Amino acid sequence: MKAAMSPVFRLSIGLILLTVSLLLVGDLLGFIPDQKHAEFTARKAIAESLAVQVSSNIAQGHMASVTETIHSLQERSDSILSVGLRTSDGHLISNAGDHLSHWQPADKESSTPSHVQVPIHNQSGRWGALEISFKPLGGNTFGLFNGGSLVTIILFISLSGFVAYWVFLKRALNELDPSAVVPDRVRAALDVLAEGLAMLDNKGRMVFVNEAFESKLGQPAQTLVGKYLSDLEWEPSANKDAGQPLIFPWKLALEGIEAPHSSQLKLKTMLHEHLSFAINVAPIKAPEGNIRGVVVTFDDVTELEHKNNDLERALVRVQQSQREITRQNRELQILATRDPLTGALNRRSLFDGFTTLLGEAADEGASISCIMVDIDHFKSVNDRFGHATGDKV
Repeated sequence: MKAAMSPVFRLSIGLILLTVSLLLVGDLLGFIPDQKHAEFTARKAIAESLAVQVSSNIAQGHMASVTETIHSLQERSDSILSVGLRTSDGHLISNAGDHLSHWQPADKESSTPSHVQVPIHNQSGRWGALEISFKPLGGNTFGLFNGGSLVTIILFISLSGFVAYWVFLKRALNELDPSAVVPDRVRAALDVLAEGLAMLDNKGRMVFVNEAFESKLGQPAQTLVGKYLSDLEWEPSANKDAGQPLIFPWKLALEGIEAPHSSQLKLKTMLHEHLSFAINVAPIKAPEGNIRGVVVTFDDVTELEHKNNDLERALVRVQQSQREITRQNRELQILATRDPLTGALNRRSLFDGFTTLLGEAADEGASISCIMVDIDHFKSVNDRFGHATGDKV
């Protein structure tokens, strides 16, 4: 059986999708700060600050201080993979970290988020460049858990928001539950009934179904309450013309029209069964006479309908057997009283017929005549041409 999603689950999913959509629209309109751009700007500031310090040390001839400074910066910063100091003729004179393997920029003339270079000048012109290799922006191969990223915010909102929405909606819908209008003692009494029962509001929506109706449909009450009873997969009964529109007796009752005492409809359930119900409805009226809803009862007559169908089929077979017996009796009567060659009455039947006719003639004082026809010398036909030819003659 296919599990049905509860209204709370569907509403929670809908609110999560709405929230994520608003986040994406906000990002598209520029309301959400670009974390990667801010990080790239910070990296350039670090590189420029370091370049100023290195330029000062180079101008004073303190190369040992330059090496100590770049090593200290590379060790303290988790985002810096390597630092290198390269002269204008391309020689790497100082580095921290595995700079030869990490420094592989796509464009050697410009900086990128992961490869930042700052030119260093002296009085003669360009002396060289400070090269810093950073980790890729995002800090993660998949970019899913980079702190402060839009993806992280969406994941957090999706997970935590779903739980929060679920709890909130469950409490809210408990307060707005339509079935709460039925007192617990009435609910317990209706659940004892063997026949299915549903209470509808004035729009035709189910506000209560008893346990018998739940088990017949194969659906829990929480998936039925709030739905229109007419939206279930109803079918016309077997004795209804296919061309006629399907009329629901509870709709007639809600419109103030007196419904038939007992209507019959078929229903396809979630268990893929086709059940036949004898349906009775009773309106629920307010003191001023307005119809507030209806009570609908469903008596399962599926088994009775099957037995009636079996009985009808058995009756048809009996009638067919009787017709066959009558036909065979007529054939036996003919075989017992007629000559198979000529179709005339045989000796016994002829005498029985004569006896009857003579008795009637005697009773009525009437005359009776008899004609006997024969073929002269017929034996010679059989002798000359055989009995088969004699039978044809």
